[in-house]
Amino acid sequence: MEDNFKLVYTINELNTVIEIPNKIIVIDFFATWCQTCTTISEYYFKLSELYNNVFFLKINIEDIDDIKEIYSIDKLPTFLVIKDKVELLRLQGASKINDLKSFLNSQISLELDEDF
Repeated sequence: MEDNFKLVYTINELNTVIEIPNKIIVIDFFATWCQTCTTISEYYFKLSELYNNVFFLKINIEDIDDIKEIYSIDKLPTFLVIKDKVELLRLQGASKINDLKSFLNSQISLELDEDF
């Protein structure tokens, strides 16, 4: 498994990653019974290989009590993009995975511009 890809099982694990400054973090909220979540899972992992400077997390909503309420998850899959503890993007549904890729492309471009 890649260093930038992690299954998260506790709220403490999640909070530890979210606390990392200046890092783009993508969270995939899913459930094992969700067929579209399963279908999109491989593509999500491939995104983590493509964007090795971004952290990709997967959270089974059934593993962490109250996670749906804490992050207002009402549809699956839900993708959140967070940086410096601020939500930058929220996408719901497997059909939005290409929007996620486009957003990451734009964020990586911005970070590259800031380096010059």
